[in-house]
Amino acid sequence: MFGRKGSSTRFLALAIGILGTVQPNADKINMKQSLLSEVAMIFLTLTLGLSSANAAIPGLTVVQNTTPWDSTDKAISVACPIGTVPTGTGYDIGGSLNQGQIYVTTTIQAGSRSVLVEAVEAQGGFSGNWTLTAKAICAEPLLGLIRVSATTNSWSATTADAEAFCPVGTVLVGTGAEILNGGNDVMLTAIEPTIDSVRVAAQEDESGTGALWSVKAHAYCADDSLPGQQVITSGSSGTLDNKTVSPDCPAGKGVLGLGGAIDNYGVGGDISLSELNPVIYQGDHWAYVKAEETAGTMINAWAWVLRGSVICADL
Repeated sequence: MFGRKGSSTRFLALAIGILGTVQPNADKINMKQSLLSEVAMIFLTLTLGLSSANAAIPGLTVVQNTTPWDSTDKAISVACPIGTVPTGTGYDIGGSLNQGQIYVTTTIQAGSRSVLVEAVEAQGGFSGNWTLTAKAICAEPLLGLIRVSATTNSWSATTADAEAFCPVGTVLVGTGAEILNGGNDVMLTAIEPTIDSVRVAAQEDESGTGALWSVKAHAYCADDSLPGQQVITSGSSGTLDNKTVSPDCPAGKGVLGLGGAIDNYGVGGDISLSELNPVIYQGDHWAYVKAEETAGTMINAWAWVLRGSVICADL
């Protein structure tokens, strides 16, 4: 009956115009008041319906799933609620004082509604118990949502990085990463988002490996009509201790994805990206991003910096 834009306003004006033709006797005044109340209710319903339909990120939430508490390599998946899909991935290692000795090797979308996270203990094992939590940022499907991936060649080198770019006309909303055939000897050092790309980097630890391994970057992209998309980054100071940073979305914006990167990590593979944890709480949207030295102590002789990023858009 009406076009979407301004339809509720035109409906109210038309209805009031019709009511204005009712002649002012007592019965007709009562009828007019009754009709006006009904019109006001219909107008409110239309207004709320349009507001809901115009929401930029409907259904936005974070879900998680956690492994048992033990000392074994782990894989865990988590599914988004029905009607929603992952826009971003994250993870958290719990229960260990030396989380730097546990390497996350996979954090990706797996299937239409799920996120998969995998982690291994450093070469030689780890005596403590720990848990692995997979995190999925979920929303109703965004316009044009796709995944684009990029993989390095397989080789035995101390470092490798890959960058996946969103197609023209799209922007980045989430990130994912994989280390392929790295065994228990390769750790993630960066999952770094920009407006339209993600860079994933990894490095062999001090024990090294002769295996031919590679890195795969996953960019989750949506139509560039998504309002208010931006990447917010915060960084730590350049010191020798383990670090956590907490980038947060501006007021009125929601978190769709996240990432982190270690700079100046020196020689020998001493530092791993141990936590990418998205948070939605009481209307605030942010992330915890953590990096730790592999022995859980300040063994790295180089001062280093941790950067954490969140990908935000208008709610």
